[in-house]
Amino acid sequence: MQQPVVSRGAKIADLLPLLYQTEERYGWSVGMRAITQMLLHQLRLPPGALLEVGCGAGSFAETLTQSYPQRTVIGIDIRALAVMLANAKSKRATFAQASLLRLPFGAESFAAIVALDSFDQEGIDMPEALAESWRVLQPGGFLLLRVSAFEFLGGGHDVAFHTGRRYTQPELTALLRVCGFEPTRATYANMLLLLPVLVQRFLERNGLLRFTSTLYTSAVLNRLIQGCLYQESRWLRRWNLPVGISLYVVATKKERRDLKV
Repeated sequence: MQQPVVSRGAKIADLLPLLYQTEERYGWSVGMRAITQMLLHQLRLPPGALLEVGCGAGSFAETLTQSYPQRTVIGIDIRALAVMLANAKSKRATFAQASLLRLPFGAESFAAIVALDSFDQEGIDMPEALAESWRVLQPGGFLLLRVSAFEFLGGGHDVAFHTGRRYTQPELTALLRVCGFEPTRATYANMLLLLPVLVQRFLERNGLLRFTSTLYTSAVLNRLIQGCLYQESRWLRRWNLPVGISLYVVATKKERRDLKV
């Protein structure tokens, strides 16, 4: 597994707790929720419960309860802090601590699974994670998957948020097919932010810029990021994006799994 490249001697703090505490208002989180929700609403889901794998502090799972008030919504996360925060503010969704590699649910339990920046985390074997999601998903159900895109974009951000691997569209869609899914849509996102992020990560690698958490707390940057992502959510209603920092794939579970991982 290729590791993100950072400048020599860089000390980078774990920023997941910051993300959990700010995800309801952080511009990136708000904008990406808009994109994810739009992609999900375009799907004709079969009846049944919804599962978010790697739910963080639960903001998107709670959004799902508002969008699908007649469905059961469950969120799981491996990190105790995330589950504690999610349960503290939960209104309708149910949250539990569990590994996405060992989901505590029976076969064919869910109509849809949403996995946002969880299958690309450190220590996650993608085929194993897909196999487990395939097991608990109903035939004809949907997996909505988001991962970090392009290995050349690796940097301090990946270290801070525990990203273990970045993917391209051909890589991820091929893996999905091997694991018994049929991709129905694949698109990149965060295209408008690609150039500034590419410059930032180049400067970090060459010791010309220091990675800092202020990138995630600046009110001005948050408004800019949120505005860019809202614009992309409008574009994505009709078109796919050819490049971006993130990659979305929507896939359906095949009736028969002809290939093994």
